Amino acid sequence: KVHAEADATMAMDAVHLSITLVNGAREEMRITHCVGSREQAMTDAQLDDKFRAQCDAVLGSRRSAAALALLRRFDTLEQAGECARACAADVAA
Repeated sequence: KVHAEADATMAMDAVHLSITLVNGAREEMRITHCVGSREQAMTDAQLDDKFRAQCDAVLGSRRSAAALALLRRFDTLEQAGECARACAADVAA
């Protein structure tokens, strides 16, 4: 059985989780600011890992790595379309 309750006094990127197990034991977890929030920004390595986790299944690891390399130097590209083409999944006609 699950019961969720919103708390308007908490930050939008915060959570307080409390679980009562069948045996009556209670576990709690608080996160003041989630990873990826302004207060707990993701590192470049975390962003790279997230990109790969989302893209590898669609593009394959080799194309995903190539797309990420392009995105990492986006500000130096002559045409932004290079990134769009690198990130586009193959679609059967």
